[in-house]
Amino acid sequence: MCYRIALLFTSLMTAIALMPTYADEVDVVDDKPLPKLTLLTENFAPFNYVEDEQIKGFTVDVVEHILAATGSSQNRTDMQVLPWSSAYQQGLLRPDTMLFTLIHTEHRDPLFRWIGPLVPTRVVVIAKRNMEFKAESVEELAGLVIGTVSQDVGEQLLIEEGFAVRNIVSEDSPKKIVEMLKRNHLNAIAYDDISAFWYLDHIGEDLDKYEIVYILQESHQYMGLSRSTPKWVEDKLQEALNQLKYSERYREMISQYPVIEHALYPTN
Repeated sequence: MCYRIALLFTSLMTAIALMPTYADEVDVVDDKPLPKLTLLTENFAPFNYVEDEQIKGFTVDVVEHILAATGSSQNRTDMQVLPWSSAYQQGLLRPDTMLFTLIHTEHRDPLFRWIGPLVPTRVVVIAKRNMEFKAESVEELAGLVIGTVSQDVGEQLLIEEGFAVRNIVSEDSPKKIVEMLKRNHLNAIAYDDISAFWYLDHIGEDLDKYEIVYILQESHQYMGLSRSTPKWVEDKLQEALNQLKYSERYREMISQYPVIEHALYPTN
C-alpha cells in the first residue's frame, strides 16, 4: 500500500515537472552569471560520496570544475548529500536545481535537462556466483528477492519491465543492499555495475564471488537540471563540460578513479 501511494505521488510530481514553463521557451545563451543552483547528490561511490566527512568523487570533481569555469563561486561545500529518493523528487520540481549523478533512461529523458555524457554505465542485476544462475529476460528473474535503492534507475527499470513489486526490497542507500546481499538476505541487487562492485570491494568482499546475471540497460551517466531551470543555464554548463572533456585536466581527473578509467578506456 505504501509503495502504491509513493508511486502515485511520483506520477503526480512527474506530471507537474512536465508542465510547460517559460524556461522551456527560452533558447538564448548570454553572458549573465549563473543563478545560484541547489546542488543535490547522494552516496553513489566512486562518483559522489561522503568519506571522512568530506564529499568527494569523480562527478563531484567535474561539477566543481564546470561551475568555476562559468564564473560561479559555488563549490563542493554547497553540495547536499541526501537519500536518492529525496534528491530525485527535489530535482524534478525545484527550480535551478542540479542533480547528480543521473543515469539516462527513456522514461527520465523528458523530466530533466541533461548535461553530459560522462561515463558509460550498465544497470545490472548482481548475484552470488554460487547461485549458478543467469537470466535472458526479466521474466526469468521471477521468484528472486532483489534489493534496490529507492527510486534508483535499477528499481525503475525492474518495475517498468514487469518485475513483481512484492519481490523488491527498496532501501535508501547502496551500502545497505550490498550488505544484505553479502548476508544472503537478498538473492540479488539491481544497481549500476561500477558502483555496486565498488561497494562490495569496500565492505571487504571477494569480487570473484559475485557476477552479473542480467543487464537491465546500458546507458551513460549525466548531470541533470530541473526542467524549470532556464535553457541557457544548461547550455552554459554543457559548453563548460565540453571544454573540460577536451583538456588534459579531464584525463587527470579520470586517472584518480581506476574503475572509471577502465570504463572509459577499457584497453588501458
